[in-house]
Amino acid sequence: LLTLDHFKLISDWYGLAILELVTIIKEDWTPTLIAKRMRLSKIEAENAIDRLLNLRLIEVTADGVYRRIAGTIMVHSKVSNEAIKNYYTGLHERSLDSLSSLTASEKVIGAQVFAFDPAQIEDVREMADQFLLQLNELAKKGKKRTEVYQAFTNIFKVTE
Repeated sequence: LLTLDHFKLISDWYGLAILELVTIIKEDWTPTLIAKRMRLSKIEAENAIDRLLNLRLIEVTADGVYRRIAGTIMVHSKVSNEAIKNYYTGLHERSLDSLSSLTASEKVIGAQVFAFDPAQIEDVREMADQFLLQLNELAKKGKKRTEVYQAFTNIFKVTE
């Protein structure tokens, strides 16, 4: 469980994505290679790596390779928070970009509109958390995990 103060340091959308990149895909990662793979500037990659190192989520091995040392990262907040807003704003921007930049074979997209009892929102939150955990478990079973994907749920009221 990452505190909100710590999460603030890596709240750009790519902080956790870089953590996953150095975890799964075996490469001799450098800031330049990470920047290229994640479509970031080199300074963005360097800053994110420094923050991940300072938070002890990754380390540099004796041979200079970045390695994840943190388990699954979770952040929870019952109140609105700038770090969480920043993270999800970045995710939404990347999601919007994916509509035109990725092919159908590179993404899964869907929507459902329904009338809903607002008293059930905590049940929905629990279902969404369970779905994301199940998706993470499925991902761990992959034999050729060469890409980093981002998943999030956004179930929101559209009526006033």
